[in-house]
Amino acid sequence: MAEFVILIIGEKLDKTNYSVWKFRMKTFLLGQGLWELVTGEEEEPIVVPTDPTNVLARKEWMKRSFQAVHYIALTVGASYIGHIQDCDSPKKAWDALSNLFQSGTKARKLQLLQQFNSVKNGAMCINNFVNQIKSLADQLASVKAAVDPTVLIRTTLQGLPNETKQFVTSIATREPLPTFEQLVSMMLGEEVRMRAASSNQQSEKIYYAGYGGSRGRGRGRGYQGGSQRQPQQANEEEQLLITTHQSLAMFEPVQDWVIDSGATSHMTAHQDWFSNLELLQAPQYMVTGDDTKHEIQHKGNVPMQLTDSKLAGLRSVLHATSSRSGRLFSTSNVTSSPMHSAMYGQSGLVV
Repeated sequence: MAEFVILIIGEKLDKTNYSVWKFRMKTFLLGQGLWELVTGEEEEPIVVPTDPTNVLARKEWMKRSFQAVHYIALTVGASYIGHIQDCDSPKKAWDALSNLFQSGTKARKLQLLQQFNSVKNGAMCINNFVNQIKSLADQLASVKAAVDPTVLIRTTLQGLPNETKQFVTSIATREPLPTFEQLVSMMLGEEVRMRAASSNQQSEKIYYAGYGGSRGRGRGRGYQGGSQRQPQQANEEEQLLITTHQSLAMFEPVQDWVIDSGATSHMTAHQDWFSNLELLQAPQYMVTGDDTKHEIQHKGNVPMQLTDSKLAGLRSVLHATSSRSGRLFSTSNVTSSPMHSAMYGQSGLVV
């Protein structure tokens, strides 16, 4: 029976879920025909020793009364058992918990407000997060500190994780704001969308510059580290790309390009360098060594001339929207193909 009761109620009473517990416990006791014992409407029969029927009725009443107390005790967390352990009737147990959680004291209000304002989604699913927010709002209402609907909306949005920043901004700037019920529906939809995006790799990507050993900008000419692979035979279209600072100077001064063995992707802010641009389906960012995030909205191919005057190109180059994001040539990106290898020599980088 104990497991059955816990299964019905869902979770034991603690400092965060009184309103939910109260509602579920009430409906359970109603279903068991015991709620009138809690409210006091079904009073204890007066003992009449000479009336056998009266004695049996009182014994039945006592049995049901203890059963109701038992159910309440089963669903109360260990921290609050002390508040009801001396109660010999369900009404006394219920009133004791009600006084504890619904007292209108200033300290209780401040405690609830602090909990309400600090609720964060964290690793919780949206349903659990919403239940916690709503429970605290209901408890505040019970101590005569009802939460304004606008405050409820904004506090809920503030508790969402950073990954939902774009979603939060779109909701917070609406006029008028949605109702709480509408917001819950929107958040559930966003949760489904983000999970789907994550599963098919359409969610936000983070690229890093200077990821080798310590994150930072690239090493440039003369750096002796980096990936090295044995070159394999390639067709004419994917012939080995020989890249030096001189071959890049056709676009910008030499110092504007940084050879970075740790960068996960090529990146430039020069839109006119691209032969084509593809709009990304989800926000992406490049994080550079100073922990700055550079927004990426497009990617494409950048043609360049080799030292032997032949034309080649860098594929899937990220187009950064910020002009301060620099120009990064990623050796790890190039050498991810088994047909390419990278070596640093006196003449620069040879791929």
